[in-house]
Amino acid sequence: MERTELQVELRDSRKKGAARRLRAAGGVPAVLYGPNTNPISISLRHRQLERVVESNQLMDLVGDPSVAGRPVLVKDFQRDSVSQQIVHCDFYAVDTSRKIQVTVPIHFVGKAKGVELGGVIENLLREIEVRCLPTSIPSVVNVDVSDMSLGDSLHTEDIPLPEGIELVSDPKLAVAHIIASRASASAAAAEGAAAKEEGDAAGS
Repeated sequence: MERTELQVELRDSRKKGAARRLRAAGGVPAVLYGPNTNPISISLRHRQLERVVESNQLMDLVGDPSVAGRPVLVKDFQRDSVSQQIVHCDFYAVDTSRKIQVTVPIHFVGKAKGVELGGVIENLLREIEVRCLPTSIPSVVNVDVSDMSLGDSLHTEDIPLPEGIELVSDPKLAVAHIIASRASASAAAAEGAAAKEEGDAAGS
């Protein structure tokens, strides 16, 4: 898969008010760091960053020769509490030959048998931690709930992962379960009460 390229520039973080002026001009101050890499102050366009900031995928920096060609991941970012504009971003320079720990979102697929029987599925986990090579990070992990029936629970250890992907999250973490809906629980309770009354009447 072709990787996204991010056009960046070096910036002088020592100048007073430089970050504020950069943001006013549509840029975002950022920092690049990683193994054997001293922190480097960079900047990029806000519009460009907004498209990829939520991604867990590997990207390549382009632009200044001192950072061009470096594969990076978005490590962290901050938004303004009022405008929700991105005000700063941290990029992590990775070694593509070494495995790293990353967060991968969960995508539920299929219609559970328990739901067809009147149950309700509760999705308890939105993401899991895995370890893999930076070039093999899955964008999502698909979790098929088709075979889940009433009372069933699914745990992280039940999720099939692609080859080369190791689970880091607690294997006993509940991912989803299916419970009886209030309506079906009330109906079951009413049926039980009616059956008990019939039994009591028959025995008297």
